[in-house]
Amino acid sequence: MGEPPAKGSSSPASPLIPPPSKIDIEAGGGDQFQCRICLETDGRDFIAPCRCKGTSKYVHRDCLDHWRAVKVRRITV
Repeated sequence: MGEPPAKGSSSPASPLIPPPSKIDIEAGGGDQFQCRICLETDGRDFIAPCRCKGTSKYVHRDCLDHWRAVKVRRITV
């Protein structure tokens, strides 16, 4: 079965979001990244959740979470 939630966490991790150890975190530095979902280049942290390259590599975590939630609802409806 699934693993119990980690100590101190209120709920188990979403199965849609890879654990932090599986995500390449690319925090801003001096580079200009663009979110492939919202297309913004603001100062929020970017992640590279897959093996995409170039401009498709980076995404805001909250944009990715929202996109996944909407995508799952469409599939289950």
